[in-house]
Amino acid sequence: MELECEPRGGRLIVRVTGDLDLSSAATFRSRVDGWLADTASRDLLLNLRHVSFIDSVGLGAILGRLRGLQRTGGHLAIVEPEGAVKAILKIGGIDKVAAVYTSERAAVAAWGADERGA
Repeated sequence: MELECEPRGGRLIVRVTGDLDLSSAATFRSRVDGWLADTASRDLLLNLRHVSFIDSVGLGAILGRLRGLQRTGGHLAIVEPEGAVKAILKIGGIDKVAAVYTSERAAVAAWGADERGA
């Protein structure tokens, strides 16, 4: 698994590539939590376009970040999940507790609308 971090306007965009599973979840948790703390970001956008596989441990890692963000009034957005990854997220109910967008552009635009009160 590879992770790329981009702070943007008080929010954090993390692009994930590869598998998010038992073997990579601890690294995912540690690095994302570190980036959130370092950037003082309250909102997290996870781009999962290039995630090829996710298991229950990976799903739990995402939900753990969501719970942490919610405790501080922050939000989680998921971007571009595809195929089996999209199905696992739906089965896990993430689409019910986090916004899911078809592109980073759409997510960032929605964030901007939130800031304007729209």
